[in-house]
Amino acid sequence: MEYQKGNYYRNLLILFLLVLSLFIILLIGFIYRQTLDPVYLSIMGFLVFITLEGWVCFANGYKYLWPNVPQFQNITPTLFAFFALACSVCFMVQFLSPSALHKIFRFLLFGTVIVIVCLAILSSFVLDRALVVKIFSWTFIFVSALVLISTFSIIKSFSPARKIILCMIPIIGSGLITILYYLDLLKYNEYYVHAYLLSLPSIYIVITVSLRDREKFVKRKFLSRAYDIRQMQEKLNLPVQVVGQNKTPSLQFSLDHLLRVERIFKNPELSKKDFAEILRIAPNDLDRFVQEFSNLQSFEIYINLYRVEEAKHLLKTRKDLKSSEIAHRSGFASGREMEKSFKTLTGMTSSEYKLMLFPDSI
Repeated sequence: MEYQKGNYYRNLLILFLLVLSLFIILLIGFIYRQTLDPVYLSIMGFLVFITLEGWVCFANGYKYLWPNVPQFQNITPTLFAFFALACSVCFMVQFLSPSALHKIFRFLLFGTVIVIVCLAILSSFVLDRALVVKIFSWTFIFVSALVLISTFSIIKSFSPARKIILCMIPIIGSGLITILYYLDLLKYNEYYVHAYLLSLPSIYIVITVSLRDREKFVKRKFLSRAYDIRQMQEKLNLPVQVVGQNKTPSLQFSLDHLLRVERIFKNPELSKKDFAEILRIAPNDLDRFVQEFSNLQSFEIYINLYRVEEAKHLLKTRKDLKSSEIAHRSGFASGREMEKSFKTLTGMTSSEYKLMLFPDSI
């Protein structure tokens, strides 16, 4: 029997990790059984599918178990591998959701999940297992690159991303080693262990370390926004509005105070809903009020008008600041958002405006 030619202790280690992974899944499911947080659901899905993949690997045989039986190389649990990859991308989407991740990256990550699920379904009908493994390998490379780029794009403003990057390195590294192994770019060696073995401990580190930091970040963000709202309400000292009461004079005075005195527009975290809560009116009423007295289409455009004016002031007085720094200090979530608002409200980009101010800088 070819199975007996494998290393006994290595096979025992694989079996032990499979049993351990099942225990961890049951433990996590018991702890978070009362929550519907998509982050935890994604983790559960990932662990379920990667454990199923491990069990199928152990039952059918891979190179690391049966090196002398090449026919087993085509028996691969690609369906579970694709689903595990899709769940891991879902986890990253939910993990990065509190950050200021750009819409393009959010769209790409969501689209990647859909594509991976479609590939998983199609792979179950493909008889050429070697082809499916290569498709999965290149998909894994693309997903790893996309997740890394997305995470690095917000690593400065989203502190939990720094730890999750460290946890992702062994996962991606071990996966790349296995991909090279399956593509026959690496020769078989009994000391090579499937990426699954190296990924499991890393996944547990992600769960125990990164999620705790993420929850702290979200809690601080929520408390900070709630404190800002409460503080602004106390400064305005607004009474509770009565239905049908004329709100226009007090609203205009309060809004001017918030934007011109408190300069609250410089906080990109405060949304229209937060402004409405500070003023103790409905968001739709705030939109209608802005449209009536400013002739602008929405409250967002009205706020961005103040932010653009602040950006103009910084462009005039602070030549040492980069475009992204000016955007952040003006209250924009990103430099791209500042450029879009600048172009819409002034008819030129911030670079063109700066060139108009300082023509000698050409």
